[in-house]
Amino acid sequence: MQKIKIDSKKATQINWEKQTNENALIYISAGLSFLCSLLVYMLTLAPSVTLEDSGELITAAYRLGVAHEPGYPLFTMLGKAFSWLPIGSIAYRLNFMSAFFSALAAALICLTAIQLIEHTFKKGIRISKNGNSISFLKYAVGFAAAMFYTLSFEVWEQSVITEVYSLHSFLLSIFLLLFVLWYRREEKNQKKRLFYLMCLVIGISLTNHSTSLLLIPVLGIYLAIFHIKFIFNIKTILTGILFGLIGLLPLLYLPIASSFDPVLDWGNPENLSNFFRTISRHQYIEFEQTSEKFIAGLSYYFIQALPSQWFPVVLVLLLPAFIVLYRYNRKFLYFSIIFLLFYIPVTTYLTDFDVTGKDFRAELYRLLVSVFYIPSYLFFSILLGLGLFFLGTLIKNNRLVNALSIVTIILPIALSAGNHRKVNMHNFRYADIYIENLFKAVPRDAVVFTQIDYYYFPLMYYQDVLGERTDITVLDQPLLKRSWYIEMLKNHRPQIFQRSQGAFDEFLAAVEPFEAGNPYNGAFIEKNYMAMINSVIDDAIEDGREVYFTYVPQKEIQRDYYLESVIGALKVNSTGVPAAVDYSEFSLDAFQYLPTDSPLLVRYLSQYYGEWIFSRAMLEESSGNFAVASLLYQECLKFSMVNERIISYTKEKLKSLNQ
Repeated sequence: MQKIKIDSKKATQINWEKQTNENALIYISAGLSFLCSLLVYMLTLAPSVTLEDSGELITAAYRLGVAHEPGYPLFTMLGKAFSWLPIGSIAYRLNFMSAFFSALAAALICLTAIQLIEHTFKKGIRISKNGNSISFLKYAVGFAAAMFYTLSFEVWEQSVITEVYSLHSFLLSIFLLLFVLWYRREEKNQKKRLFYLMCLVIGISLTNHSTSLLLIPVLGIYLAIFHIKFIFNIKTILTGILFGLIGLLPLLYLPIASSFDPVLDWGNPENLSNFFRTISRHQYIEFEQTSEKFIAGLSYYFIQALPSQWFPVVLVLLLPAFIVLYRYNRKFLYFSIIFLLFYIPVTTYLTDFDVTGKDFRAELYRLLVSVFYIPSYLFFSILLGLGLFFLGTLIKNNRLVNALSIVTIILPIALSAGNHRKVNMHNFRYADIYIENLFKAVPRDAVVFTQIDYYYFPLMYYQDVLGERTDITVLDQPLLKRSWYIEMLKNHRPQIFQRSQGAFDEFLAAVEPFEAGNPYNGAFIEKNYMAMINSVIDDAIEDGREVYFTYVPQKEIQRDYYLESVIGALKVNSTGVPAAVDYSEFSLDAFQYLPTDSPLLVRYLSQYYGEWIFSRAMLEESSGNFAVASLLYQECLKFSMVNERIISYTKEKLKSLNQ
């Protein structure tokens, strides 16, 4: 038999070229995932400040302040860098930051899906029979996994506004890619290096979002079950802890920034006590979980939250993904179960939101809790890609495999197309219009009380970033219960302390035991709290400064005054003479005839305007201005979010006025 002579140099060259081609295709897939994701987000990106936490986070980044607990130092520092970009407004630049990091996360998800597929199918399942077709499917599936993530409702919604969840997803996707690479490696030193990098990423992630803490038990439990030697290798574990601590270094930003008394200094974390209260989210710890709330939360996740991310039929692809993991990659299956247990039921338990009911509070809680599940949507995106690839391995015909590859690329786009209308923020101007209407209603040097963060934060952006209407003193009533907020006001809004210093001092003395964790008298705190607010109102009026509310305050605050609607706000009237209002000044069209699935906070603003117009119509009617009253009653009917009682009463009023 004739021996076949093999040119080792030529064989090496062929293998090298094959590997180079494979690497090129991997990076092309990841690059396309990034570019397509970024394009989608840029086409739907909010042009300005939005509601929710947007205004506060932009202000913290631009002015190098401290945002709400846990402070988000990593986001804040990166946000400052993005605020220097020469594109659009400051708000637009920070919105772009969300789009950018979410698009990077998509690229990493593509890489993770490809790595997972290669490892799961390394023993081959009809792959050799389909050759290049199955190889093309692998990269198509990686791209599809990325697009499932990109186009999922919650991810898309958070990627076109200023929020912390895109950066959270980016860091989480780094962790998952590192884990899969670590999982695939056999060489001990390589595994150690990847383990240290995972620890570093966990530490860094904790400086952006507290739920990254769950990655520690996820990784720890997996190691304890399958890699116990890692647990008992003290040197490796201590080195990993060291890398994790290095990752926490951005937390030092909080006391450093706070020491400069920035315009936004939430929690005042410049001393050790306040620092730990901030990073532990002390203000939000009111844990009252019950079995009923927990079951309702889990039901909400599986019945509403998860199916709403994509067209629900796509979730059937999770079944073949779990089947193939059970058959060919059981360790990763167990990792998947551990990960999902922590980021679904454990997250539900820890978030402690009551999502039952149909009122504003329950709707708001559902809005808040859904973003905490983003890690599960991200992980499911990878598994959806795995399920698609497994289906491809069952096909023997190359042409059919190629056809499936094309379908795979199109599938996430087709099944997520319905999300576009709900998340498209390209023309979102509601926050701008709300602030502009408020500014039109409020004269110079007025005092304005707000109550809900989501409507207070856009004011922060306008005053402290854009520098508009800084003559107005804006006070958030709930935050006035916090000593750090009063300290912040002293530094940047000192005018309110000129005559009310005594009332502020008495309240601070009353609330000190509560903030120190000592026994306290709640009724005494509330009494001094109301006295402080009333002192601010009385002193402002005595100084000739007008006072306004963007909500209806407690009766203890209204006292002998009455609130008069001036369309853009409620004015504290101390004279009994109605103020003149030019209704044509206000822009209200955007809030009229809203569809029922409009964003919750926009619907609430629509209700706000409808009720204030109704209140003003009644005032005009009682003053004998029947023509104006009739006009306003007609306007009130255009606000579909106003409750049925007001609508019914308005129709009756119009009938009586027209007779």
